[in-house]
This record gives sequence, structure tokens and C-alpha cells, in this order.
Amino acid sequence: MQNNDPQNIWQSQNVEEIKVSPAYFKLKADQQRWKNRWIAIGNDVIYLATVAFLGFVFMKTANLTSRIGLTLLAAGSLYFIYQRHAHLWPASETPPPTGLEAYRQELRRSQDDQRKFWRMLAPFLPGAIVFVASAVPIVTRAASTNPAILVNAVPFCVLLAVWLVALPIVRRRRLRKIQEELDALGS
Repeated sequence: MQNNDPQNIWQSQNVEEIKVSPAYFKLKADQQRWKNRWIAIGNDVIYLATVAFLGFVFMKTANLTSRIGLTLLAAGSLYFIYQRHAHLWPASETPPPTGLEAYRQELRRSQDDQRKFWRMLAPFLPGAIVFVASAVPIVTRAASTNPAILVNAVPFCVLLAVWLVALPIVRRRRLRKIQEELDALGS
């Protein structure tokens, strides 16, 4: 009877130690750091291309209000590049004492980047509002003479709506995955 007692079985079972070397966590931290740096580089390339495109559109646009909006959008892009790059690729930092702490630090940096994303997009709003406000009368006049313009804009609007719905879902999933990893590490 004593051998079938669940409490006795539970307390007398063999316990195995989980051995994870500090080098493993150091490797994971390096992988996360490189992932963050490639994200920073990718963002730099995308937003610099955006600034170049905005400059091209600026040169082709005669409307002063549209030019102001494009300039604000370009300034917002440059600010976004600076903030995101500085956050994901800090200039100087003291190395953590252990590989586990280094991995935690990189996970927290990535988590913080995901959480601050919407705040970093705020500089785009003034430029987007000014540019859209200046473009509405132009598009309205063009659509009154040629209604096909509105039909041609539908695919863009649908893709924009899908992107705006999918972006928060993907970000929440990334945050959940990072939090699960931090929880597994005991943070």
C-alpha cells in the first residue's frame, strides 16, 4: 500500500538536473543580437528608400501644401530610422556578466522595440495628414472627370486595410513569443 501512495511516489522519484551551459545562452544572445541588427539594417534600407521616393515625388509636385506634407513625411522617416536603429543597435553598452543575462537583455530589447513601435510611428502623422488633406481636392477633381481612378485605387486601399489589421496581430504574436521565452528563463 505504501508503494502505491501518490505522495510517496512523487517524493521518491528520481530527479534529473537540467544542464544548460552558459555558452548556450551566450550563443542565443548573439543570435538575438544579430537578428536585432539585421532588423535595424533592413529598417534603415526601407526607410532610406522611402525618403528617396518622397524626394522624387517632392520634385514632381508643384502644390506647396503637398510639398510640406512630403517634407514632414521624410522628416518622420528619418526620425523613425534614428530611433529604431538606436534602440536595436545601441552604440555602447556594458556586457552582462552571464550568457543568460545577455540573452535576457536581448530579448527585452526586442520586446521593448515591439511595444514602442506605434509611438515611433507618431512622427508620420503630421506629414500624412497634411499630404492627404492636400491630395483630397486633387483626387476629387480627377475622379469627377474619370471615375476609373477610384476603381483603380481599390486594390491599394484593400491592401492597406489588410496591412493595418494584420500588423497588430503579428506584433502581438511576436510579443507573446518573446514573453514566453522570458518566462521560460525565469524573468
